[in-house]
Amino acid sequence: MSIIYTDRDYFKLALINASFRQINGYSQPKLELHLLTSIFKSSLAKRVNLFTAPEVEVKALIAESFPRNSYYQGRVEKVADVFCNQQFLARIEEQVEEEMRLCQEYEIKYITYQEQVYPTLLKEIKLSPIILFYQGQLPTDQELERSLAVIGAREVEELGAKLAYQVGKKLSEEGWWNISGLAAGCDRAGHQGSLAGGGLTGAVLAHGLASEIYPPENEKLAAEILEAGGFLLSELPPSTEPLAHFFKWRDRLQSGLARGVFVVETARRGGTLYTVNYALRQGKKVYVWDPQEQQLPEEMIEGNLILLGSKDAPDNFQVSSKQKLEQVIGVGSAAELLEELARLGGKQMRLNL
Repeated sequence: MSIIYTDRDYFKLALINASFRQINGYSQPKLELHLLTSIFKSSLAKRVNLFTAPEVEVKALIAESFPRNSYYQGRVEKVADVFCNQQFLARIEEQVEEEMRLCQEYEIKYITYQEQVYPTLLKEIKLSPIILFYQGQLPTDQELERSLAVIGAREVEELGAKLAYQVGKKLSEEGWWNISGLAAGCDRAGHQGSLAGGGLTGAVLAHGLASEIYPPENEKLAAEILEAGGFLLSELPPSTEPLAHFFKWRDRLQSGLARGVFVVETARRGGTLYTVNYALRQGKKVYVWDPQEQQLPEEMIEGNLILLGSKDAPDNFQVSSKQKLEQVIGVGSAAELLEELARLGGKQMRLNL
């Protein structure tokens, strides 16, 4: 693939991705993720640099990149308003230098979509990130063949936290990466377990890597992950602060970067289900803890029960496809999960829990 975008261009694309507007007190992306991803990939296929090509050529490319129907008509105009708005692009251009400076100050490395070292697993998903910013050591494609995202609710029962820790620890001991989101609860316990088992863990963040760690109480944990040889990763420019929609975008990267996900605990609603939904759409393995006879408050594990088919899914459940739900694999313990992963990874694990 011929390189048509410079590093500065990629930083501008990242800044466009992070741009937002406030509407009725809520942040909304200036350009929806699927629109930006589509026009970017189309520009690569057509070999048109969206920042240097004549405006008439850019508008033609935008018009050709989306279906001609009522849904996309207004959205095509929105894309054109971004890439043909010289005043907006000038402001973006001014920010690039500062973001590059922050990369040096905070030892942030980056990989662009067109580079050979860009993770294959992320290139295979529909909404591939245009650029990846990371600190630490990013696993190779070969290493990511043995990877799992240990995820779950921020408010977790003691039994669930213990299970997340056990799974994270055993994964690391057996040479599997645990890729999660550094959130409180299940994520945190899984990361801690992986650190205890050898350090094969990384976190995908919903903010820039020069911004303060969110949540703040996990700042020490983030440092420990880097010290152990793991990584912190984001698709957002270094200075970007966390916003609600960034967390949903982050979820697709957790599942996208791993071979599968393991859901420890989830309620009827929550960010965990966004990751599950992405994983199923991406064709990844989805394992869910089956609490079976454990005495746990149903509201804490209602999502588990629905995913496992033990309870009917409500109309507004995040995973609406019954066909997708049938692909979920229930596991009752860390040992059962590791047996499943042994088959997935093609290597028998020692189950000396």
